[in-house]
Amino acid sequence: MPTESHASITAWLTASWKRLVIVSASAGAGFALMLAIIAGAVVLHSSHPRPPQPWNVSAIKATYDALKAEDDDGHLVFYYVLENTTDSDYRLQESPAATIMGRLKEENSLTADSDEAGH
Repeated sequence: MPTESHASITAWLTASWKRLVIVSASAGAGFALMLAIIAGAVVLHSSHPRPPQPWNVSAIKATYDALKAEDDDGHLVFYYVLENTTDSDYRLQESPAATIMGRLKEENSLTADSDEAGH
C-alpha cells in the first residue's frame, strides 16, 4: 500500500524527469541553433569576393628597346619589350595610342603587327 513518502518520492521523480526532458530539449535546441548560425556564417563568408591583392610592381617588366622618329612630322616613338613575370594574363584596353603586337617565338618577345605598324 502506497504511503505518503512513496507518493512524495514518485512526485519528485516525475518532476525530475520532466525537468531533465525540458533541460535536454533546450540544450539540443540551443546546440542546433548555434550550429545553424555557424554554418550560415561560413557560407556567407565564403561567398564574399576576396579583396584584390596589392599591386605587384614586378608583374610586368618593361625593357627599353628603341627610339625612332616616325612619320613626316617627326613624332618620336619609344619601343619597349614587355615581359609578364606572373602566371596571370593581362589585357590592355583598346586605345589609338597603343599598337597591337605579335609574339616572336625565337626571342619570346613581341613585335608590331603588320596591319597596325603603319598607322
